[in-house]
Amino acid sequence: MTIIKSHVCKMCGGLLDIDLDRQVYVCSFCGVTYDYEYFREDNVLEVARKSLARGEFGAAKDAFDFILKKNPHDFEALRGLFLCVNRWRTMSPILKSEGVHFSDSLKELVYAKDNCLPEHKDYFEMICEAARLNGKYKENRLEAQKIDDKRSNEVKTLNYLKDEFMIYDSKFVTIVHQLMEKKTAKGESVFSIILILSVTIIAFLTFLFGWWIPVVFAAIIILITVVYNVKKYNRLREIQGSIDQSESKIEKMSEECRSRRAEAEKFLFRFKMQTKEIINSDPLKKKKEDRNDDKKDADIDDEEDYIGE
Repeated sequence: MTIIKSHVCKMCGGLLDIDLDRQVYVCSFCGVTYDYEYFREDNVLEVARKSLARGEFGAAKDAFDFILKKNPHDFEALRGLFLCVNRWRTMSPILKSEGVHFSDSLKELVYAKDNCLPEHKDYFEMICEAARLNGKYKENRLEAQKIDDKRSNEVKTLNYLKDEFMIYDSKFVTIVHQLMEKKTAKGESVFSIILILSVTIIAFLTFLFGWWIPVVFAAIIILITVVYNVKKYNRLREIQGSIDQSESKIEKMSEECRSRRAEAEKFLFRFKMQTKEIINSDPLKKKKEDRNDDKKDADIDDEEDYIGE
């Protein structure tokens, strides 16, 4: 019979689904089935490759599953399942850290590592190591961001404390200044009126009761001033202590944030080196290069034989 080369139904053009148990292809649209001849390994592998290249990951996965049912150690099928679960057409996306979201415990990756041939184990272990390095990079970067957010909040708190310190430190002066600036409806200074009234009252009381009135009045003013300044001093000390503590926290968080980011950069650098090695050590690429070298050697031998003749 004619071997079906495409992964579509000859009757209606619909995509075919693989029935692994019956070993037939079934059209989900018209119900037509295609027999076992379609499942010759070379043909299925070609179907898997084309499906993967078109981004038809479900169809590619079915084909790779079938290949592994016949040959559990097939490298291309093992890696193909890994590509399908990540929705990658090739291994190139692994070079970009932001596009790597799998871990070294990914089921398809562990399965590939456990079932591949000994010569391919290092390749899958490199992918596992790349996943671990990428996870460490993202973990440190996330921690650095969290610490930086906390530091930003602490900076806001510090600025608030400094503003409070300045306001409280100049509070008494501000009150006096406001009184001096405040004017009555007639344009007279409120502070001047209060001062004149105070002097008048003291003079009047002194005239009535004697000299001890100014002394008592002065003593009350001194007492009020002392109490106010003591409270003000204690509050300023409290605020200054909070400022010092906040500045210390900010310094520690800044240092920790720099450390986390530096650690993240180290893991990112190692990840990039690892992924480049993965791309460069592709067994299929190496196998193809070896075949080309063998072909070149064969062509050279044929040419030498021809010259010899």
